[in-house]
Amino acid sequence: PMGGVIETICWFQMQSRTAVGLKNICSQDMQKKTIQALRKFGKEYQLKLPKELIYFPKHHAPSESAVESLSYFRKIGYHVICFVDSETQSLDAIANEKDTRDILLLQADTVYRSNDKPMTAGVEKGSTYELRELVNEKDLPPTIDLVWHGINDRENLRQFLSSNIQWGEVDVQTVHEDGSVLLQHDNPLEEETLLTGKINLQLNELLVEFQQHGKAVKVDFKDKSNVLSESIKLLKKHGFNDQNIWLNGNIDVLKEDGFKMLSAAFPNAVIQTSVDFICPLVFSLPDQAKKILTQLKGWGINRFSINWEMKKCSALMYQLKKWGFEVNVYNATDLEQFLKVMILSPRSITSDFNFPEWNYYGRGSGKNGIQSDYVEQQVKFK
Repeated sequence: PMGGVIETICWFQMQSRTAVGLKNICSQDMQKKTIQALRKFGKEYQLKLPKELIYFPKHHAPSESAVESLSYFRKIGYHVICFVDSETQSLDAIANEKDTRDILLLQADTVYRSNDKPMTAGVEKGSTYELRELVNEKDLPPTIDLVWHGINDRENLRQFLSSNIQWGEVDVQTVHEDGSVLLQHDNPLEEETLLTGKINLQLNELLVEFQQHGKAVKVDFKDKSNVLSESIKLLKKHGFNDQNIWLNGNIDVLKEDGFKMLSAAFPNAVIQTSVDFICPLVFSLPDQAKKILTQLKGWGINRFSINWEMKKCSALMYQLKKWGFEVNVYNATDLEQFLKVMILSPRSITSDFNFPEWNYYGRGSGKNGIQSDYVEQQVKFK
């Protein structure tokens, strides 16, 4: 299928009281191969189509097969509200049938066999399948927590506070000599950075703003030392409770004692770590992988984070969910990728929210000194 077709089908399947039916004109020998192809291409998103929703019409001419398919889906109890076809003859035939005025007719301007002739008025035409053109922010499922990534400067903070996103993530790096907890992604902090005042936001100031705007905070620890204790003090000072706290760090940074320290301070908060490293083990020695994850859970970790750009990300997520672990997905770089992750139904998604389509202009965390300048380009810190 064309790029985006499977994702579009899956998105519609997520909606209440909505089903997607497929018709395909092919020989009897090709019918089994068609079903196998759907399973193959839909595997990443766990696409499931009941047999009754895959119809192979007896008529092979575009117009007759379209009318036959419409009749079939109506007879098995579905109210057809949209009909997508690449053949203009098919759409014309549907338009000329009785009781079809409430059906949205869409032509996929892709591959078709019949002559391209003028279509019945009211047929919309397009050549791509993109979720970002289909989905509005209000359509997002409320069961998935959304996190605005890398709020380490005032401009990104301003963008986040004006958004509808509840969770905001900050990177805590080290404690300055004056006792302030500094926000920056990269490690280690260079003395030049401190001297030139490039860090324009501190954790204390940020937490005040979060509380005033009713936001929840996710703290990503890039350093250990005395950052943990000072950050815990600030979170408690500003009245954040466990339901509004999310704490994250790499295993090699926080280690067992660090995670247990965070869990003891906020026993009902989300405690998270990245487990990209476990992917090869999950599919080669699953019992050993599950044992390791269970051990990490004993440290107080209750959510595992995985990279969307990692190969087998979706398969890894489904396996972790099958084992009973909560999963966060990060690094969905644009709106289209973000919506594709949404189809997988992770427990949460962390993103820069650089989505101009929704008037969100997240700048990113400043990793490697780079932040996005409203998606058109990237700017390097000087």
